[in-house]
Amino acid sequence: MSAKVSPSSEPQRCPDLWFADCGLIVRAGNVLFRVSREMLGARSPVFADMLSFPQPDDAERIEDCPVVDLPDTAREVEVFFKALFNHDFFKPHPAKTDYPTIEGVLRLSNKYEVDSLRKRALIHLGSCFAGERHTALMESSWSPSRVHLPSIIILCREVSALWILPTVFRTYAQLYDYRDILRGHTSFDGRRILLGQKDQLAVLTGALALRTRKTSEFWDFIWYPEEIEGCASVLGCLAARNRLRRSVEKAQRGRFPDDIVIHPDKLKTCRVCKAALQKSYQLAKKKLNQSMPEIFGLPDWKTLNAMEASALE
Repeated sequence: MSAKVSPSSEPQRCPDLWFADCGLIVRAGNVLFRVSREMLGARSPVFADMLSFPQPDDAERIEDCPVVDLPDTAREVEVFFKALFNHDFFKPHPAKTDYPTIEGVLRLSNKYEVDSLRKRALIHLGSCFAGERHTALMESSWSPSRVHLPSIIILCREVSALWILPTVFRTYAQLYDYRDILRGHTSFDGRRILLGQKDQLAVLTGALALRTRKTSEFWDFIWYPEEIEGCASVLGCLAARNRLRRSVEKAQRGRFPDDIVIHPDKLKTCRVCKAALQKSYQLAKKKLNQSMPEIFGLPDWKTLNAMEASALE
């Protein structure tokens, strides 16, 4: 059960994280948590250092316990402490979870240097946004919503999880127009979120490239190879390829190139040309994905993959 903040200024206990036999009270916003000083220090070197300083004689105490104030939100502290003290709360992938939990655990485990939880949260977060390494093959452990996307971008920048950003940027650019991007958004928890200028520019220029230059480059696969060896009907197959190009240009109209799914095997071409077009189509999709980091002003996949490997090792 989550702690609910009362309109009153009276601090509220978090019932799930109030252990009467423990001797440290942590306050975040208007919520109090009573936890083990020893366990907190053992799991977080930042807390260990923080708690090593002797308190002055006139320091605030509640129920004869020292009080530590954190600048973090009560919601984030609650899920972070639950992940620290309850092994069943935030299980490793593929156990199901949700974005608010991932965000709180990842942000605070990064801040307070709890590496095991940081890695676990990064894997959960990345399971929804395929990159090039093993997370691309993972089953998603949570269900993303468009209202999560701005928060995810800010979180990835904060914790240096740049390998997740190509897919997030692409999805964000697809679902929001430039006015939304420039004005900001109301997040899932009611906060007003505005991306930094660097990320706004990356999304806007990336979206423009995907709707113009990259679209033309993608659909050029229809003409390559120009002459397909073994074609049983050169004129008939060229006519079918021409009809395909005209139909996708009509359907595109501001959409991203890979938004339109085609089935080359259903084209009215000969068997040899169908196989060749299917191969060219797959290569075009692979090339587009390989260029996604560059489109959004990020390091290439080789660099991003190395960052992911280092973060999760």
